[in-house]
Order: sequence, then C-alpha cells, then structure tokens
Amino acid sequence: MLGEGSTVRPAQGRWLVVHADHRVREHIQLAAESYGPTSSLDGLTGVREWLAHPSPLTGVVVGSAVRDGCLAGVVQAVRSHHDVPVLVVVRASNGALLREAFRLDADLLQEPIEAGDLTLFFERALQSTHRAFRQQEACVARFGDRHHLTPRHRELLLAIIAGQRRSDLAASLHISQSTLKWHVNTLLRKCGAKSLVEAACLALRCDGPP
Repeated sequence: MLGEGSTVRPAQGRWLVVHADHRVREHIQLAAESYGPTSSLDGLTGVREWLAHPSPLTGVVVGSAVRDGCLAGVVQAVRSHHDVPVLVVVRASNGALLREAFRLDADLLQEPIEAGDLTLFFERALQSTHRAFRQQEACVARFGDRHHLTPRHRELLLAIIAGQRRSDLAASLHISQSTLKWHVNTLLRKCGAKSLVEAACLALRCDGPP
C-alpha cells in the first residue's frame, strides 16, 4: 500500500470534443465545464496532433460532422492511444452514421443534444476513470510486494501510469531532481526494468499474489 499523505491521484484528464460545428462544440464544452478541462477540435488532423503529445484523457465526445476525416477515423485514432469512454453524437435521420456508431461500440446520443444526457455520460466516464485507477493501484501494490518496492517507488509508478511526464515528477512529489533520480534508479534495479515506462507496464501486467 502507499504511505500516508500520498500525492498520487487519478490524473486530471481532459475531455476531447470533436465536431466541425463550433456552436455544437461550445454547447458540449459548456456542459463539461464542471467535470474538468476540455480540448475542442474540428477534425481528424487536429485529433492526431493532440494525441502526438501524451496527456491524460478522461473521455471523448465526437460528432457526426468531422472535418478532414470520418467518425470512425477519429474514434480509432483515440482508441489507439487511450482506453476511455467515447460518446458519438449523430442525427437520428442519418441511418448510415447510426449504424457506424453501433459498430464502433461507443455510447450513442442523438441530436438535438440535451444537457442532461451529456451529464450522464460525463458522470459514467469519471466513474470509469476512478475504477480503472483503483485497479491500477491494486496491480502496483502486487508488483510492489513482489519486488519489495518502497511507498515512494509505488508513487512513481502510479504517477507514470496516470500520465505524468518524467520532467514533472519531482515537482508533483515535492522532491528534488537528485532525489528523484536516486529513487528511479533504485526502482529500476529492483524490478529489472530499463525505464519508468517499462516498469509501469510490468506493474500493470502483475496479476495474482506476490
């Protein structure tokens, strides 16, 4: 288990809102304000550029109108980087897009958009994020017991899993860069990994008792 006063929490991920119509994007962003920060994009190119810079993501709302790409392309691009809930917003009259949304195994919302329906999606997505974090904590606990890791080592693993960059770790854990380097080197030596990312991946694959 982590020590008392652990600073690691589920990362404050963004909501990605993708729609070619800026008025629809603004409506969705307004509904998402109380659930965290949002990034507003109009098409597949913007999504790919956003994904090129790793950042925690909580969920995605994508509309049927997507610039320079298709609905499926946006959803597949996101899922190649993040395992997060996806809400697809389509017009009820567009049967082809409705069928495509079902094939993508995403949550479905038909226009016109009601704020209450968006709220339900945001709440479910947040619950999914917190459940995933608890599962990750359990994996790190098993991995830590197996390799005799300290509470600080476990904090480092959870921070990496939550999407924090190596350059931000010292500040978020309130330690110096030299202390961080010492902890990282000790952690990697104990678990036989070559990098923090590799150690985090090993931890997430850790099943069963130590």
